[in-house]
Amino acid sequence: MTYSYGYVYAGNDTSKHEEALAAAAAADIVILTLGGKHGWGTSATTGEGVDSTNIQLPECQESFIKKLAGLNKSTVAIHFDGRPISSDMADRHIDAIIEAWNPGQYGAIAITDVLFGDYNPAGRLPVSIAYNTGQIPIFYNHDNGSSYNVGTNSDLTGYVDCPREPRYYFGHGLSYTSFAYSELRISQAAYHPDEKLKVSVDVTNTGDVFGEENH
Repeated sequence: MTYSYGYVYAGNDTSKHEEALAAAAAADIVILTLGGKHGWGTSATTGEGVDSTNIQLPECQESFIKKLAGLNKSTVAIHFDGRPISSDMADRHIDAIIEAWNPGQYGAIAITDVLFGDYNPAGRLPVSIAYNTGQIPIFYNHDNGSSYNVGTNSDLTGYVDCPREPRYYFGHGLSYTSFAYSELRISQAAYHPDEKLKVSVDVTNTGDVFGEENH
């Protein structure tokens, strides 16, 4: 395994790009760490009281992904940040993204388990992720206003420079296996507005790897 320091966690310093690209060119698989630095004050890009008007990756990271794409290497990105990843280059060129948020002291072990297949990831996104800041707020159960409404996207309701839908939906997540849903059952055909309705469904693991389905 070869390590190379390619960029900082903020700004546009690309001076280490070429060295990191040379290491990537000799690798079978590239693992990128992306995102910011958690902490306090001006030395951090995410944390309590540390705000930003831009939800994209810093330019030094975004431009590196674009250069790396030219090598045609299988690439996995691990994103560390208090904000979910929103990156045009990562969305377009990265094969898989692990959203690690700001993990604790056992975070490295958990991420390694996922990377090596010792644990099948079952987490799902707890938020909808926008393409850019201008889409915010963007959440799935927003009734009216500037956010998107599920199943109603059209040429007349979109932006001129961006899709109206989220980049990644609430509940999105990948797995090393697949699941099939069948036998949807509803407890009763008619009910009053104040009654509880029970809905059940059979979930079957149709892959070769143990997995959990947490939708």
